[in-house]
Amino acid sequence: MVTEKEIEYLNNLYKDRVVYHGEMHDHACTGGTSDGKHTLEQWKGAMDALKVDFAAILDHRQVRHMYLPAFEDGLFICGTEPAALITDSNAEYKWIHYNLIVPNPKALENILNEFTEYEFTGGNEGHFKYAEFSLKRFRELIASLKACGGFFVHPHPALIMKSDNALDYWFSDETGFEVFYYNTDNEMTHKNYELWVDILSKGKRIWAIAGGDGHSCC
Repeated sequence: MVTEKEIEYLNNLYKDRVVYHGEMHDHACTGGTSDGKHTLEQWKGAMDALKVDFAAILDHRQVRHMYLPAFEDGLFICGTEPAALITDSNAEYKWIHYNLIVPNPKALENILNEFTEYEFTGGNEGHFKYAEFSLKRFRELIASLKACGGFFVHPHPALIMKSDNALDYWFSDETGFEVFYYNTDNEMTHKNYELWVDILSKGKRIWAIAGGDGHSCC
């Protein structure tokens, strides 16, 4: 439970600032390999009703969603949600999902072309595969993403990856860690929060991110 003192502290952090409310992990029905249940047009209506300022639409294994006429820059944040096998990870289960959030569609295409492990087919309808990476190569991917103004997030970490060592869930500082999943009462939210606090206690610096992972509307 959040205390009054914590709420006051957070309010002071945002004093004299404009606060935007949104989600950093969502999916839409955009054709191709997307698995969302609602179109971008339906998303716009739902966001307006809830007064949500933005949503990161991160459809799987494709870039086409960012080139659709309904994809409005600023309202929708560009990116995708791949999956990877980290071949030399110490985790018991080495597969992870990860979100690549980018300033524009071209930045994502450049990343997918640079890292040939994706076998990206290119163009507005381009698709890519879930790739295998060594930890070294995966961190190179994160560095390239940062260099183009992008942002890396480890989504729903406790849901996919399995390890007793919190540092297995950390890949680089100045990245996002999806702590809040669906809502604050969700079982995964509690597990992710414990992981995040453990990682911070070990001297790493990553941001807590809220993601709905909405395959329906927000």
